[in-house]
Amino acid sequence: ADAVEPGETLFIDTGSTTLAAAAALAAVPGLTIITNSCRLADRLAQAGSDAQVFLLGGRYGADNAQTTGAAVIDQLRGFQADRAVLTVAAFDPEIGAMDASLDEAEVARAMAAHARRVTILADGTKFGRRATYAVCATAEIDLIISDGPLEKAHREALKHKGVDLWT
Repeated sequence: ADAVEPGETLFIDTGSTTLAAAAALAAVPGLTIITNSCRLADRLAQAGSDAQVFLLGGRYGADNAQTTGAAVIDQLRGFQADRAVLTVAAFDPEIGAMDASLDEAEVARAMAAHARRVTILADGTKFGRRATYAVCATAEIDLIISDGPLEKAHREALKHKGVDLWT
């Protein structure tokens, strides 16, 4: 929540980490949130958020309570956001953010493409890992928020590429 200004427009994708951030984001006044996560929309409402929440429609996946597919991508093109808040399956400073799901990676890529800034939420276990589908290159990321200390090489590589890191 400290990274988000009141009144911002956010894209937020599906993931356990973005879902965990919902309660903190609910306290930020005046947000507009565009998401493909049914659970996130519900969590924001349960937390008493005053945000305007736009839930993107598409192919529904019950396992993650998310929407994906061409309909979601088409709808995303109608929005411009201040920030895309994304969670990933893997992150390597030399490659960037990656996901294990093609559908989720496509949504995250579209969100990043229509946002002025990109924030990645990733717990420490995601660093140094690789996954099949590219989300965005490290140079496209403005801020990474993680839950703990990272290896020195990862911290230095992020600093060298101009990415802010909050742990």
